[in-house]
Amino acid sequence: MKDESSKRTISELKDLLRHVEERTKSAPFKPREPVSLQKAAPGREVVTQRGGFWLVEDDAKAFLNSQAEFEAATDLFFRRGEVNRAFLASVDALSGIADVEPGRLLFLDIETAGFHGTGLFLIGLMAFENGRFVVRQLLARNYAEEAAIIEHVGEFYRSCGAVVTFNGRAFDLPMIADRAVVHRVSLPRFAKDVDLLPAARRVWKKVLPDCRLVTLESFVCGRRRTGDVPSHMIPKLYHEFVENGDAFLLADVIRHNALDLIAMAHLLAAMANG
Repeated sequence: MKDESSKRTISELKDLLRHVEERTKSAPFKPREPVSLQKAAPGREVVTQRGGFWLVEDDAKAFLNSQAEFEAATDLFFRRGEVNRAFLASVDALSGIADVEPGRLLFLDIETAGFHGTGLFLIGLMAFENGRFVVRQLLARNYAEEAAIIEHVGEFYRSCGAVVTFNGRAFDLPMIADRAVVHRVSLPRFAKDVDLLPAARRVWKKVLPDCRLVTLESFVCGRRRTGDVPSHMIPKLYHEFVENGDAFLLADVIRHNALDLIAMAHLLAAMANG
């Protein structure tokens, strides 16, 4: 009886699969319309001597579901300037910004195209201006526009007091410098740079599972990302965008980059506030 029941179940499953397949074939397929870059990542074209690129510029709160906690956490450091400078000076990784005004810090994070020789396609920047955090993202709409975004980031290097990254000394900053050499772009030197990863390890290594940015964001900032695109998928999404011009999923990449910048500012404020 058990064998008969099993045979009947398998037969019923086959019939169900056959029915679903027939319904799928008969149902009209309506492909999704490609999404323009302006709709997926509203911004404007910037034209330089090296060519054009796409600039996305927005208030940081536009990327947050709830900005109240972020503003509360960064209030002492960025708004009122009550910085624990003695603590900053005591941590080697943070000592470079002990005497830099919060408004002159430039947070930086890049996204790369994944494989060797392709380089980077997105440079995310964030600064505290007029009482708010402003996110600016320089996007190369194709591989040829990489030189333009690298040249343009030099304008921000000139005006900042220090560049703040997360693992930037090992990755982001050397990557930008190497690609500048490839494109023969002369970048100005910035006064100081601060990598938050070594500082985070000193403060939280013994109390957290690890010191990845998403882990720190969850435990320290109290914010879990929802619907975030995995980092390993970002190069593939960009290559698809370059190939077919559909920016539908590029919006997730833009948001991912902005949230990294916001997390860095939140972490730095947490450390600076002791």
